[in-house]
Amino acid sequence: MSGRSEPAPAPAASEGMAKDTSMGPSGPGFEHGMTGTRARPRASSGPQQRREITLDAVRRSRQDDRTQDDRTGDADCAADRAAHQEVSLTGPAAAVRRYPAVPMNELDPAELEPGNVLNFWDARAYLEYYYAHARVPDDEAEMFRFFARGLADIGRHFEAGIELGCGPVLHRAAQVVPWVERLDMADINDDNLEEIRRWLRGDPGAFDWSVYLGGENGALDAEDRRGTLAEREALMRARIRPVRCNLRAAMPLGAPVAYPLVSSYYSIEWVIPTIAGRRATMGRVASLVSPGGWLLLAGVHATDYCMVNGQRGVCAHVTQADLRRLLGELGFDPATLRITVTPGLRPAESGIQGTFMAYAQRGCDA
Repeated sequence: MSGRSEPAPAPAASEGMAKDTSMGPSGPGFEHGMTGTRARPRASSGPQQRREITLDAVRRSRQDDRTQDDRTGDADCAADRAAHQEVSLTGPAAAVRRYPAVPMNELDPAELEPGNVLNFWDARAYLEYYYAHARVPDDEAEMFRFFARGLADIGRHFEAGIELGCGPVLHRAAQVVPWVERLDMADINDDNLEEIRRWLRGDPGAFDWSVYLGGENGALDAEDRRGTLAEREALMRARIRPVRCNLRAAMPLGAPVAYPLVSSYYSIEWVIPTIAGRRATMGRVASLVSPGGWLLLAGVHATDYCMVNGQRGVCAHVTQADLRRLLGELGFDPATLRITVTPGLRPAESGIQGTFMAYAQRGCDA
């Protein structure tokens, strides 16, 4: 945590073929700021103006400069992706058809369960309390390293990716943008998406992510300083597009789409905070991963609640064994699954018992 001087505890033993032996407790943004010194948010140092990425712009760019379809080495898998209307298909018409500008998935507040974090969500307060650090917290550094290794291990460049339930945060997207031509940041909450837009525009009051991107133990450090902070921020502004989604809906994006790369961090256990709700949410997330595509996941482990904006937010209980079993049932290849669990910081205070991090490939016949 920010301001901690003592060594962080070692993580719990990992499952899977690859183990994470880095030091440091892990937890979501909900934990950040529970202890330690918090710096004031800083205005972003990025450019003040940014051309809006529209469907017309996507269509024009795809007419002249198409990237090669994702390499899988499996012709049958490519055919399956076509059948599932994968977003990485070439052709301007396909790109427009698969990206509705505003999905018509409205959420009735009366649907929300008691304790659902959306009942008392405040995007700006969340950022200021949990992410306004002068240094990268240990748990975030741990996750930067895990997913940097994971993306390098996958070793593919994708035409499109999506981060589901992105909230108002951008530091995870910073790790993904070098591997995609475009990254859709999807959330149901308009205030969350507006925080994303403010940073993309370079608004003076936008939250400053430079500590997490370019600071010690940040995203660039996890990649052995591949590029500069300015280059990474420019890449994010060129490739990120905010979109609406509703993970409680049968079609979260309002259309039957699929992506070759899907990520979701601290989301699946909060959408519908019950065991049945978690399974349903995971099914909808999996439906957005194209056959042969990859899923990156992180969330709270063996946890029933955590403190969010001063209130107790209820979540679905998820364990490493649950996740392994559920991913297998949803068609992800167990041989590709990498998963690790790290302990939470101050669980008696925060409620968070630990964090899981995982990635896996969906089977071509899923």
